[in-house]
Amino acid sequence: MISVILQAPAALRFPDWTILLLIVAAVCFVFTVQATIHARHADEDQVVARERWINRSRWTYNVAIVAFWTGVGIAMVPVNGSPVRWAAVAFAVCAALLEIAWIAAPSLV
Repeated sequence: MISVILQAPAALRFPDWTILLLIVAAVCFVFTVQATIHARHADEDQVVARERWINRSRWTYNVAIVAFWTGVGIAMVPVNGSPVRWAAVAFAVCAALLEIAWIAAPSLV
């Protein structure tokens, strides 16, 4: 997606913000995998270290999902608006907001 945006940035209303958010999502997805691997390789007696890596994995995954849906939503903001395109933007924004609610839900209970 990023390479397509770099080739035709004029086709998007906010190409720089889209690229930033998609890069944040990609980096956080990679960090999620790394943190998960560290958690799996922690010794049985390293409970604190394992929990720390699990928490890092959880947070980087959550940030990645929110950044991804926000980036997709911003990418779809039309230069000349059509109702269908705005519906797609709204759907992506709703996905990001639902993810934020999903993340916050355990702390609200």
